[in-house]
Amino acid sequence: MKQKKVERKVRRDQKSLVATCEISCHSEILLLGTSDTGHQPSADTEVFIPEVMSSKVKNSSSYRFLSPHAAQFQCSLTNLVFEMESEGEVLYRIDSWDARLLDGLGQMKPAGPLYNIDCFGGSISHLHLPHCEIVQGGNQAELVVAHFTGDNVELIQPLKKTNTHVIISIQGFSLFGLLKKMIFSASPVNGQVLLFYKEITGKQTRKKLHIHLLPGNVPADEVEMFDYDYGPPSHI
Repeated sequence: MKQKKVERKVRRDQKSLVATCEISCHSEILLLGTSDTGHQPSADTEVFIPEVMSSKVKNSSSYRFLSPHAAQFQCSLTNLVFEMESEGEVLYRIDSWDARLLDGLGQMKPAGPLYNIDCFGGSISHLHLPHCEIVQGGNQAELVVAHFTGDNVELIQPLKKTNTHVIISIQGFSLFGLLKKMIFSASPVNGQVLLFYKEITGKQTRKKLHIHLLPGNVPADEVEMFDYDYGPPSHI
């Protein structure tokens, strides 16, 4: 495995150690840091810290954002970007991918988290979904956005693709997720390595180190809330 650049940042707390590494790698699944994966806002984008709310969905957080005016806003936790036409309230969370959602979609597979988004008292004209595909030799994986409402699915062709986001125009809300065509040759992606260190006390102290390789557009905060004695989250 060839590595071109590595940058490491370590965050410690009493329960876990999280290390993020920036790596360029020719692999279908790999690894780039959560805070330095290139999802930096443009000059005309305002960054906000969402209100984290309790969620009825196990092992998941719900987020709330109150838009004060019409503008383009980027969530600091998920890197979602909302283009607001007016002030309003946005509620959103990351849901689990269900294999049944992909029935009838042919050779397509998820290329990022599944977002459940609602907007009240205002409107979102455009939605920017973060991706982690690396452009190589002018080529990039073909990405589309799936919009799920009830038993229906709409495949939305992006209006524009940047190095970090796929931009679509939206009329309604509910579930949105990035899809890409399955290809035989692996395509390089940005990703992240998360290391979780845990001490288990009892009659005999034990130590566990959990190592997770994740796409770069999966929020690390979503992963940290899980109890790894019972396996990884189903939506990762």
